[in-house]
Amino acid sequence: MSVTVYALLLTLCTVSGDPTGCTYYPSDLKYECSARSWALPLTLSDFDHVPQSLSLIDVNGNLPSSTPTATFSGFAAINTSSFDANFVPTFTIRCYRGGMLIYYAGSFTGLGYFKNVHIQNCEVLAMPDDGLHDFGDVNYFGVEGGIIGDIGYDAFRGLNVCLMNIPRPLGTFLLTSKLDSRVLPNGVLYALTNVTNIVIDNANLDTLQVDMFQASTKLKSLSLRYNMFTTIPNNTLSSLPGLQTLDIEGIELECTCDNVWFLDYCKANNISIRGSVICSTPSSYRSKYTESSSCFVIKEQDFQ
Repeated sequence: MSVTVYALLLTLCTVSGDPTGCTYYPSDLKYECSARSWALPLTLSDFDHVPQSLSLIDVNGNLPSSTPTATFSGFAAINTSSFDANFVPTFTIRCYRGGMLIYYAGSFTGLGYFKNVHIQNCEVLAMPDDGLHDFGDVNYFGVEGGIIGDIGYDAFRGLNVCLMNIPRPLGTFLLTSKLDSRVLPNGVLYALTNVTNIVIDNANLDTLQVDMFQASTKLKSLSLRYNMFTTIPNNTLSSLPGLQTLDIEGIELECTCDNVWFLDYCKANNISIRGSVICSTPSSYRSKYTESSSCFVIKEQDFQ
């Protein structure tokens, strides 16, 4: 066989490969790309299959947004018409053993077709203004585990968490990372005008602002479990006409009649309270209590 013929056959038999560090799992229509071995940018045309779901794993460092190297290239031109309607397009960032995550406005250019977005087990050094803008409409957005440093006042601007007509519609915003500052900037949640469920659990949150959720007028469920705040400001729930459940499991409240106003409010507005309501102060009231027509009734069980 001549060298020319051999070279031609070799060319015809060669199968193009996926980007370095990326592995395809056909049963889940998902790619996993490891930050340990990838070469940025991840370019759409280099993928053998259209990445309906994409996980960035072993992340510990920057996801750059611009030249000389961006994180993603060409994704704005993706054709979603061939997607399997039974699989929700999902994007996940999973850090390596609590590794750092640094992203910028523009880091996620072209990724607006993903409808579920997860950031898992990362030390997020900062959530910059407009950093999540490119995701646009999402069914679910979650920062799950890990730690969050600085949060910009417009960190969620352009992110529209809403109930979507897809398999398992959620409309959920979830934050279960520890907040270094123990607060959320006033107004940072105002972007979430269409969200159905907000979960801010076990986040070291020690302060609620009275207008914290005022823009989320479609909210049906609010979970604030195992945080550090001891009071819920009066009228915190007044802008939420559709609220159905409030979960405050693990919250130790300052128990005065003024501070437990929400018991009568929830009863009057048919809002279910989930979780045991616990008094941390005064010491004589360090017990569970239940709602009644006149403030609350202290049970005899004491907590040590």
